[in-house]
Amino acid sequence: MSSENGMIIEVDSEFAIKIGFTSDKFEGWLWRDDKRIMFSFICSKNPKQGNLSTLIKTIEGMGLSVAIPTPLGKMVDYLSRRNFVPHISGICNISLYKKST
Repeated sequence: MSSENGMIIEVDSEFAIKIGFTSDKFEGWLWRDDKRIMFSFICSKNPKQGNLSTLIKTIEGMGLSVAIPTPLGKMVDYLSRRNFVPHISGICNISLYKKST
């Protein structure tokens, strides 16, 4: 699929390769929404190797923001250590983690 606004970003797609979201490192998909990439479903194939941190830095280096809706377990701890904080978003009160400003 395309990396245009509101579109899914699958691993190894053209845009995914550009940001380092490749099948040797990750499973899942991302969403692009205007100037934001949402980590809708993502799983690192090699945890604790820095791949997720590198992905986030690459995305932010392109002038895009990163948001993670309703993270679970270890991801909440990871995000807290990296200055992401929860915000309530939308009608369903989804916890959306974004970088603190």
